[in-house]
Amino acid sequence: MPCVVLTVAGCGGGQAAVAPPGDWVRARQLPGTELMSRQAAGNDGKAVVGTGITSVACTARGECAASGGYVDEAFNFLVFVAGQYAGRWGRAGQVPGVAALVGNGQAAQSEMVSGPFLSQVSCSSPGNCAVAGNYQAPDPAEDTRPLLADERGGVWGRAKRISGPATAVLAISCPAAAGDCAAGGLSHWPYTTQDDAFVVNENGGVWGRAQLVSGSSGPITTMSCPAAGSCLAAGTGGVPATPFIVSERNGRWGPARQVPGFGRLTRGRSEVDSVSCADAGDCAVAGSFTDGSGRVQSFVADERGGVWGTAEPVPGLAALNKGGKARVTQVSCDAAGSCAAGGWYLNLKGRERQQAWVDTEARGRWGLAETVPGTAALNKGGNAAVTSVSCAAARCLAGGWYTGGAGPSTQSGFLVTERRGAWRTAAQVPGLAALSTGGYALVTAISCAPSGWCAAVGDYTDRASSEGRMFVISGP
Repeated sequence: MPCVVLTVAGCGGGQAAVAPPGDWVRARQLPGTELMSRQAAGNDGKAVVGTGITSVACTARGECAASGGYVDEAFNFLVFVAGQYAGRWGRAGQVPGVAALVGNGQAAQSEMVSGPFLSQVSCSSPGNCAVAGNYQAPDPAEDTRPLLADERGGVWGRAKRISGPATAVLAISCPAAAGDCAAGGLSHWPYTTQDDAFVVNENGGVWGRAQLVSGSSGPITTMSCPAAGSCLAAGTGGVPATPFIVSERNGRWGPARQVPGFGRLTRGRSEVDSVSCADAGDCAVAGSFTDGSGRVQSFVADERGGVWGTAEPVPGLAALNKGGKARVTQVSCDAAGSCAAGGWYLNLKGRERQQAWVDTEARGRWGLAETVPGTAALNKGGNAAVTSVSCAAARCLAGGWYTGGAGPSTQSGFLVTERRGAWRTAAQVPGLAALSTGGYALVTAISCAPSGWCAAVGDYTDRASSEGRMFVISGP
């Protein structure tokens, strides 16, 4: 099952740690990212972008791929990939062909302003992956354009522009069949008069033309494809913002539709944050909604055998969410009716005290959300969150961040595992405190292979150079 991963923040120096979860190796700098970390910074603020590593996908023990983006000396935004083979990470390198797309090293003509999303990678099997990303267009009339690239047999091919009405690609997913991936994102003027979603399919290793999603009014931001020609994608659009889902069956995409039962939950702005499918017709979707009291809550909805149940608030989370704002940032399923989700909530009204929560679904029933065990002891700075979850081999792994140590700016990352419905005690990311001497780090992605082998990637700062750097860590 492909796992879609989102950003988590983490780490900091000098924090006490409990025993690491399982037999994890220590975090290390990702080879080849040293020069990427030394990005140029102009006085005009031209390179305003969240440079770093943003995605990882694992298919077997010691077999993973990671991707991200960086700004070069000419202020061009470039996408990079790195691979782990037989347990060893190779050197990260620019996706072949990206330099030609941005103008072969010429100075960027327009300002590059971007959020934290840089690229996303998904893999079918070891050495067979695809990456979706965005690059800075040489034409000053456009800020970014979307690209796709494929890895076959451990060798990355040249990046290609997406043909058709595609403005930015935000999600990609590859089933077990290599060369049959799908991607989606945002399309706006001049392709359409409003911000609409698009999808694009790969068949037999050949990417087709992007197509607009009927009935959408916002971008696709998350996608999961358990089999070739069978996918679930989701996004948020409309005024007020409302979550939508769109399904692919037998290679044909249907129209966008509201999450079933969602209308009775929300009274304001709402969002969908994550989808995950264990099999065709067996999926989960999670996000946030504004209730009748103006409080932001979190919801989940399940599809079983191709039939959707109604959306429901995450059980038990409203009781924790005394501050009136909660988010679910990731849902992951490894079997029908067997999923996990995590996020954050505010436990104090009027003062920001952000806590991390997790919840587990077993036999199709969601349990009560709980504060991540052990984070109360770690979280001396008063803020924490879960922002990545991945489930495989009847267990789940969650990652997140907490504040603590010398000051509120010091962050430290944690990992926590779940087995048989019980979450164990959270632990500081092994080795990250020694790397992150600058007191700030981000665990940006987690992925677990079907065997249960997992990897996490992220960013950290080095005190001596003040540079932002990138790390990897893998476990049992």
